[in-house]
Amino acid sequence: MSVEGGARLFLEPPSLAAGGPLGWTARPDLVEHEVLAGVVPFSVSTNEHGLRTDLTPARGETERWVTFGDSTVFGWGLAPEDTPAGVLEELVPGVEVLNAGQPGYSSEQSRRLAELVVPAYQPDRVIWFHSWHDVRPAVPDRDHLPDRPVLLQQLLGWSAVWQHLTRPPSRDNPIFAFKAEDSAQAERVPQAHREDNLARLVEACGDVEMVIVLMPDEGLGATPLADELAVVEGARFIDLSRVEVPLTRDRITLPRDPTHLNARGNRLYMELLVAELQP
Repeated sequence: MSVEGGARLFLEPPSLAAGGPLGWTARPDLVEHEVLAGVVPFSVSTNEHGLRTDLTPARGETERWVTFGDSTVFGWGLAPEDTPAGVLEELVPGVEVLNAGQPGYSSEQSRRLAELVVPAYQPDRVIWFHSWHDVRPAVPDRDHLPDRPVLLQQLLGWSAVWQHLTRPPSRDNPIFAFKAEDSAQAERVPQAHREDNLARLVEACGDVEMVIVLMPDEGLGATPLADELAVVEGARFIDLSRVEVPLTRDRITLPRDPTHLNARGNRLYMELLVAELQP
C-alpha cells in the first residue's frame, strides 16, 4: 500500500521487470523467488504474464473473479493463501480468484493491466481495490507511462538510457524526483485522470460485474475519495475505509510496516467484503 513498500520490490531487479506500457510488472515465471518485505521474508511465484497466480487464461466451469490493485492486493510480505485473492478463494467456495495486484500500482496502471487481463482471463467479477498510490505525492503516471506501441517500447527497452529515463519514480531516480513545493504534483494521479481511468476500467470490464473497494490507510487520514468513488457509473462501490475493527492496528499489519495488512488483517477485511457482496 505504501510507496516505500512498492519501491522495495521494484528496486529489486530479480523481482520486477521495468518498462513497457504498464511501467513495471512482476517478472513472469518466477518460482518461489524470495523477497524481503522489511523484516519479513516471503516468496513469490508468477505465471507467464507476471501475475501472482497459477491460473491461466484457459478456464472451465468454475466461477472466476480477479482482483486488481497495488502491493496490498499483490500480498506484500504474505504467502499466496493469505493475499486478498487467496482469502476470498477460501471464503467463497466454488470460486477461483486471480491475483492481478502489482506493487506500487495506481489506477492508471491497473486500468492498463485490466485492458489486457479481462479479455484474456474472462472473469465473472472484477474487484478493484482503490490504490492509495493515486494520492501519494509523485510525478503523475501519464508523465512516465508510455502510450507507445508495445513493440516499439520493447525495442527501446534495450537502451540503458531509455530504461533510466522511463524508470518508475523512486528515490534513486532524481529525474523524476517529486518537488514538495510543486502543488500541481500534489497527487500522482490527478482527479480528472482518475475519473477517466475508472470510466475506462468499467469499459474494459464490458458486461463483467465490477466492484470498487476502498480500503483504509492510516498514513493519509480522511480523504474525499469515498464520495468520488461512490458515483462511478457501471460499478458497485464498497467502502471499508471507515470500518471500526476490533483489533489494534499493529496486530493486523506487518511488523514495522503499518500500511500492509498481515494474514489476520486480510482475513478480517475480506470477511467484511464477502458479507457486503452477498445479494
